[in-house]
Amino acid sequence: MAVFRESMKKVDEALRFYSEWKLSSGKTLGEATKADLLSEVELNRSTADGLMRNCTFYSSLADRVPEGKTVAQSVNLVEAHQLREAAYTG
Repeated sequence: MAVFRESMKKVDEALRFYSEWKLSSGKTLGEATKADLLSEVELNRSTADGLMRNCTFYSSLADRVPEGKTVAQSVNLVEAHQLREAAYTG
């Protein structure tokens, strides 16, 4: 009986896959068209790009901040802006 329940659980999960996966547009995966999917790809790539640039910026700041100090105590504002600019344009 346990094997049957486990099998039914897997079937149920498979059937709900298209209806439970939501895109940022609010559509479900099952409702998505090719254009919807390509839009989602672009959105996710853009988000990932921004997150990677933030990582570069934060890493640059962290390299300049000694243990126990804050960014404001360790990096002057002009340099912080320069680091941000380098991360977002470089």
